[in-house]
Amino acid sequence: MKAIIESGEHEDRILFRPQMEMLCDEVGKIMIDFVGRYESFQSDFDSVCHQLNLATKELEHVNAIVRGEWKQYYDEELRALVVQKYHQDFKIFGHPTKP
Repeated sequence: MKAIIESGEHEDRILFRPQMEMLCDEVGKIMIDFVGRYESFQSDFDSVCHQLNLATKELEHVNAIVRGEWKQYYDEELRALVVQKYHQDFKIFGHPTKP
């Protein structure tokens, strides 16, 4: 991850673009009604279903890989690189910049 961020060679790939570029207007205002989070995917899905008067169901786990918490994979240098590169996402979507 450090090499990817530092080299910038994947800047044009959507996977590495800041999320705010896809969800915000030119002044940084979120243009959609709801932003769900991976960390609370099921409850966010349930909330949307409830708002739309739809029945909820348990979402399936497909292609799941058992991994540890993200903090296990980030040292201080990588955390700082990620926060610097995606600073607008952290600010707009309310992600903490410290573990």
